Amino acid sequence: MTFLRHDVPYDAVPFLGESWPWFGGDLQTLRNVFLRQDPALAPGERWEIDVSDGDKLVGFYHEASQPVAMLVIIHGLAGDSESSYIKLLTHHALAHHISVLRVNLRGAGAGRPLAKGAYHAGRSDDLAAVVTAMTQAYPGRPCFMTAFSLGGAMALNLVARHQSIISHLAGLVTFCAPFDMVACAARFHRWRNTPYIRHFTSSLKAQAKAAPAADPALMAQLDRVTTVRQFDDVFTAPAAGYANADAYYEGTSTHQLLDQLQVPTLLVHSDNDPWIGVEAYQQVRCHERLHCLITKGGGHVGFHDRETRNRCWQSHIAVQFITHQLVSLNREG
Repeated sequence: MTFLRHDVPYDAVPFLGESWPWFGGDLQTLRNVFLRQDPALAPGERWEIDVSDGDKLVGFYHEASQPVAMLVIIHGLAGDSESSYIKLLTHHALAHHISVLRVNLRGAGAGRPLAKGAYHAGRSDDLAAVVTAMTQAYPGRPCFMTAFSLGGAMALNLVARHQSIISHLAGLVTFCAPFDMVACAARFHRWRNTPYIRHFTSSLKAQAKAAPAADPALMAQLDRVTTVRQFDDVFTAPAAGYANADAYYEGTSTHQLLDQLQVPTLLVHSDNDPWIGVEAYQQVRCHERLHCLITKGGGHVGFHDRETRNRCWQSHIAVQFITHQLVSLNREG
């Protein structure tokens, strides 16, 4: 079976099943680490976007030939604009005449020297600033967003909580977004995910310590942190205005707000994601502006199917959704 759930109003590009030898959620998730195959991509035009507290985001803009739309791409936890899945989607979008801005979230990648703060699931104001910058630079051109993992949680907070953005964003696609942050934190911190926990904790600590004028006392506290939950307790939650990690997870969840979405949105997930359970996606109530796809297999932001050598399934799904929305916009126009 291609999909365990299919709620889009068109025939979605089929997920053809996990490809050998990348069977199971963990290998699907880790394939890009073991076998990274980035497409040839020009560096792009460097953009610096002002956000709050004097910080800046850094993105890289690629103008497509004869562009019909533009796409903001948002990476996940411990990623950046150079992540393999970001480059694959950029390459595919450009081939379909969709211009792209690859964004580094606050304090990530090339933007680390220009930001004292760091991104978190509730920092949707930063994404609003990015969309505003894009629509001001290219007025009249439809603007879409695709966001992965934690970036997807940020994007859902954007479209759920920022009414002013509705008229500027033509559509959103998320992959493996933890919209129930409480359930995600519990699942992620199971013992079987210990190697992942160690990796992400180390990456997050290194990113925090690389911030300009990092607080030595706070950095000393981080030295004793051994899990992502502890990191969120010590660092993320206070920075986001929450008392602790549990309050942060509760306050940045959007599963109770999905019924209210006004921006056309596609949620994509797999049934064997080792970090984010499928149950929340099975309970989503789709409506005119909210659609959901659940694949049988695919891991976390993996989706390496039997045609992986010739295509990137999640890139095809994102571009197909954008194309469908453009047809709808043309009909309305």
